[in-house]
Amino acid sequence: VHADGTFDVVYDDGSKGRNITSDDVRKVEKRGRVKEGDAVEARRRGRSRYHPGKARRVHSDGTIDVDFEDGERERNVKAEDVRALDSNNKPMRVGDKVEAQYRGRSKYYPGEISRVHADGTFDVVYDDGSKGRNITSDDVRKVEKRGRVKEGDAVEARRRGRSRYHPGKARRVHSDGTIDVDFEDGERERNVKAEDVRALDSNNKPMRVGDKVEAQYRGRSKYYPGEISRVHADGTF
Repeated sequence: VHADGTFDVVYDDGSKGRNITSDDVRKVEKRGRVKEGDAVEARRRGRSRYHPGKARRVHSDGTIDVDFEDGERERNVKAEDVRALDSNNKPMRVGDKVEAQYRGRSKYYPGEISRVHADGTFDVVYDDGSKGRNITSDDVRKVEKRGRVKEGDAVEARRRGRSRYHPGKARRVHSDGTIDVDFEDGERERNVKAEDVRALDSNNKPMRVGDKVEAQYRGRSKYYPGEISRVHADGTF
């Protein structure tokens, strides 16, 4: 983790990336063992895409029977192809606010889910009016609703209105809605606009050295598993 907020990542295949921004890194949360009745996402026939469903039966050999939301069923799915969904990681629905890649570009743009296809892809209407069709789940991320920032809250904030978020703490909330922020690297900024500050809850903590992540590699759109080796002050990894 660098002082400027960027990250260095050592990928599971041994390759390395330096000064990766927070927009190109996502934390891999530890998941509990799948139980019968759990809401899950699973790969069909070992393919790369995950599809929402429910674990109908867990066999003694560890494989799982899955009832998918589109009505299909699959028996004896390997455990590594099934992941349980908790209350903070529900499948995306029509109307959900998201950030999604546009036409294969690496950057994410804000929008809303307009359709969920049976194959697990999404149609998105972006905030600027443009549309994307059949976007894979790897290229869409849900935007969680956040509560109002309170004094003392752990936050991420944009410095001087720039695009990158940096971790810190809300020192003071003014009557006009602006916020004084103490950043983790020791810098302070007064009267940051509310739209440039977002509170961090227990499920969205800043990423640290040693965290398991998936990250883009040298500008490619695909994410690869790895581990944070350094966080820079500018929010990259």
